[in-house]
Amino acid sequence: MTDKLRIALTFAAFGAWLLVVLIEVGSEHLVGAPSPLTMPGASEPMSYPDGEAVGWGIPFLAFVDGVLCQALLWRALSYVMRPSLQVKLQVIVTILGGILFLLGAIVLLFVALQLLLLMLSLVVAVPFGTAIYLARWGGFPTDTAAATLATLMLLRLVAAALLVIADRSTLGHKMLVFSVLLALLAAFVLSFLHAIAPQPFVAITDVLGAIVACVIGLVLGLIVVIGSLPALVKVVLRTAGEVGSAIEPS
Repeated sequence: MTDKLRIALTFAAFGAWLLVVLIEVGSEHLVGAPSPLTMPGASEPMSYPDGEAVGWGIPFLAFVDGVLCQALLWRALSYVMRPSLQVKLQVIVTILGGILFLLGAIVLLFVALQLLLLMLSLVVAVPFGTAIYLARWGGFPTDTAAATLATLMLLRLVAAALLVIADRSTLGHKMLVFSVLLALLAAFVLSFLHAIAPQPFVAITDVLGAIVACVIGLVLGLIVVIGSLPALVKVVLRTAGEVGSAIEPS
């Protein structure tokens, strides 16, 4: 395989996974309802006007797919950037972006936990609490969510196939393979939670799936940030040495 074809396939894989993230984060624009990742006042319970929202689970999958997407971006850029520049840029962006990512994920994790507790409290508060729950969240659009999840899964599989076709050594990259498997697992868990619950209570299992995805994303993000710290130390020491050599009088 030529280098140009390998580069093209790698960027195509990144593009496919980026599309996954964009669909997840922008799912409210596809179905006309607010996403918990983008709407203001996300702590407020989300209703399903006209049955046209996809819930919290799908947008929260972006926490997992987002971590993997940035890994694919650096893999693609490694083909077109000087190694020294790419390493420095990757370390700085990964750590700074990772810290912001972790903080945001923690905040939204507590928001989702709060919403789950609210839903459960209403369900068990028969009859009035249950009636309020059913009126606000009882019409979860399982068909819309299932179609969206199926589309996202297809894009993930296409991206994974492109990566392997571009470079079979990808299968030996343990962290990347582990991240792909976790992304597929998070999507499968959400689909399973949607399928096992009776229709009026799918909204509860959807938020539970969102919490699972958020926790997986937090774990992945923490691994990436911690794994980048040794590289950051090396970059700082190397840069300090270069600066010292430059200002050292001849």
